[in-house]
Amino acid sequence: MTAQQLKNSILNLAISGKLVPQDPHDEPASKLVEKIRKEKDKLIKDKKIKPSKFDSVIFKGEDNLHYEKIGKETRCIEDEIPFEIPSSWAWIRLGNYIKYDIGKTPPRKEEEFWVDAKYPWITIADMVADGKIYFTKDKINSLALKTQFKDKLIPAGTLIMSFKLTVGRVSILGIEAVHNEAIISIYPFINDDKIATNFLFKFLPLLSEQGKTKKAIKGNTLNSDSLNSILLPLPPLPEQKRIVEKIELLLPLLKP
Repeated sequence: MTAQQLKNSILNLAISGKLVPQDPHDEPASKLVEKIRKEKDKLIKDKKIKPSKFDSVIFKGEDNLHYEKIGKETRCIEDEIPFEIPSSWAWIRLGNYIKYDIGKTPPRKEEEFWVDAKYPWITIADMVADGKIYFTKDKINSLALKTQFKDKLIPAGTLIMSFKLTVGRVSILGIEAVHNEAIISIYPFINDDKIATNFLFKFLPLLSEQGKTKKAIKGNTLNSDSLNSILLPLPPLPEQKRIVEKIELLLPLLKP
C-alpha cells in the first residue's frame, strides 16, 4: 500500500468516526447544529447574509432512515447518505455549515488594475496543497482592491478551496490576500479556536469529491448548488479537534 493510499485510509476512518473514540461527555453535534442555525438567523436579521434555499435540517426518522426538511417539505435522502456515522454526530449540508465568498479577476487588459500592485492575488497555481500560502505570482493595486473587492483583504488564517478545474485543493492563508473566481474563501458559522477551519482543511479535499461537477474545457467544475449540497459528517467540536490532532500525529509517519 502506498503512502497516499494509507493517508486516504486514515482520512476515511476519521471521517466515519473510527479513528478516535467518541467521548460521552462531548456535547452532541445536534447541539452544534442548533447553535449554527441561531448564528445564521442572527446574521440574516442583521442583514449580513441572505436566507438560502439550502437551509435544511437532516434527521433520522422513526423508521431509522435519513430525512431532510427544507421549509415545509420533508423528503427521504437515505440514498444520499454514503456511510454510517456515530450517534453523537450529525449530517449537515456544507452550505449550512459555512458561508463562503467567490473571488474575482480584475480585467487583465486594463493595466490600471495591475500597475504599482502591492496586494497578493491568488490563483490555483499559487495554492500550496494542504499547506499555507505566503507568496503569489501576481498582485493587484489599490484601485483593483477598491473597485473589485470592496477594499477588503481576506484575513490571514482563512481557509480557501479551489472549485474549478482543480477541484478540492485547499490552503490556509499565511498572509492577507484576495483570490480569483476559481477559489472560495470559507468561513464556518461556528469556529471556536479555528476548530472548524482545521477540520475542514483536512477533509474538504475528500468531501468535495462527492460534489456534482460539470465538465469544463480544462477540467471539472463545481457550481454554487453543488458546493452548498455537499454532505458533511459533523462530529462534536471537541471530537473534531481530537481527530485533527490524531491525523497530524499519524501523517508525518507516512513520509519516507
